[in-house]
Amino acid sequence: GKGEGAPEPGEHSHHHHHHHHAPPPPPPPPPPRPMAQQPQPPQPPQSHGLHQHHQHQHHHQHQHQHQHQHQHQHHHHHQHHQQHQHQHQHNVHQHQQQQQQQQQQQQQQLAQQQQQQQQQLAQQLLISQLANATPAQQQLLAQQLLQLQQQQQQQQQQQQQQQQQQQQQQMQQQQAASTEWNHQVEGWFSNLLAELQGPSKPIIEKLHGQAMQQQAHAREIIYAVEQKIRKPGIQPQESLGTWYLLDSLIKSSNGLGISNVFLQAAGGSIENLVASYLPHHLDKNLVSRCQQLIATWEQLFPNQVFARLMGSIQ
Repeated sequence: GKGEGAPEPGEHSHHHHHHHHAPPPPPPPPPPRPMAQQPQPPQPPQSHGLHQHHQHQHHHQHQHQHQHQHQHQHHHHHQHHQQHQHQHQHNVHQHQQQQQQQQQQQQQQLAQQQQQQQQQLAQQLLISQLANATPAQQQLLAQQLLQLQQQQQQQQQQQQQQQQQQQQQQMQQQQAASTEWNHQVEGWFSNLLAELQGPSKPIIEKLHGQAMQQQAHAREIIYAVEQKIRKPGIQPQESLGTWYLLDSLIKSSNGLGISNVFLQAAGGSIENLVASYLPHHLDKNLVSRCQQLIATWEQLFPNQVFARLMGSIQ
């Protein structure tokens, strides 16, 4: 049955996968997909490997056509291929915009440099004339020098303002790219979670491994898991499997002695989740399994929180 091979809480083995190719950060590259029919992890903005990736995927599609196998899988591929084309166009457009901005900035800098050189020449000329000038001429030259210096000060202020504006623009662009990227990671993990239909240990371990490679996006991954748990009409076994995955994530150690990012991400909503969505609400036979699961969390949460968690499933 579905319940066979279910992992007992706290029993998850954690695999660390090593991968050969990774685009440069930021943001960190998502793991390559291990199997053909799985949703594709999103590519980070402006990944140079994207084009190569298209050809590879196109080749995949042709293979599927020749084999006439799994039409559903093929449809899945086609959808993802379209998504990637859209993403690729989006990246190209962003890249063009950035190039235009850089060109404008370079032109501005050149014009400013030329202006400064002309002013310096004019200043040197005025100073050289001062030595041989009559007192009346000296007064006139001094006024001209003062005007030049005032102009230079104004220009410097303008340049500083321009630089500040440019920096703000860059910050906004980076934030927008980062937000877009977070949404993609969340969507990618939600697609992967569709495979988890019950407490299957191999699937939970595989999903755990993929999540571990995206620790920088712990918040998005926990959100995707919680959304599945809150899904209206979820079957008790599917819910239990998702709880076991959540359990394995909040217990996972990243081996660096750093506090667990998944535990931090889940901390704020865990009490509501346990009180309202543990599957013992859906199936009386799961009460003891749910109690056993929560009982293993004693070291993870403050005493008062743990007591409330246990109290909500008595």
